[in-house]
Amino acid sequence: MKQSQTSGLTLLARTADDPQRVIPALLGTVQAIDRHLPVYSAHTLEVDVQAGMSTERILGYLSTLFAALATLLAGIGLYGVLASSVLSRRREIGVRIAIGAQRSDVASLFARESLALVLLGLAIGGPAALVSARALRSLLFGVTANDPLTLALSVGVLALAALAATSIPLLRAVRVDPMLALRYE
Repeated sequence: MKQSQTSGLTLLARTADDPQRVIPALLGTVQAIDRHLPVYSAHTLEVDVQAGMSTERILGYLSTLFAALATLLAGIGLYGVLASSVLSRRREIGVRIAIGAQRSDVASLFARESLALVLLGLAIGGPAALVSARALRSLLFGVTANDPLTLALSVGVLALAALAATSIPLLRAVRVDPMLALRYE
């Protein structure tokens, strides 16, 4: 079985000057030493590091995309649950308003229901996120597995998504006309 050998030299040079301006001088020096010496690539170490990090960068972008999609799906799911709840309890809302409940009472009823769903999701998802972050520790760059700022931002984004998902069903619940709701069924 033949093994492949790569024969080549790599020249690394440290400079206090701009590396892009030093490359032509280095190439000139190499050509002055041996005109037949082939030079295949001349670039800075920064370019090499960036090329080496391309896979990690793509994984980071994909992770961000999937996180955004997961947040969107969670918001759509919460919206669906609350919209269904408002629709199925339309008669109850109409009765409550007809016997004197304020619209703010109806709003707080559905806001509490929404808050309970969000807190349940955080209670289940929070520990799951911490466990999975530890499992994926080797893929993290620049943050720790339990970075407080990242966790706080994640909870904040989820809270905003929950607020957006809750607002439309909440407005529908508040705008229920008791006369129409009681005639509905």
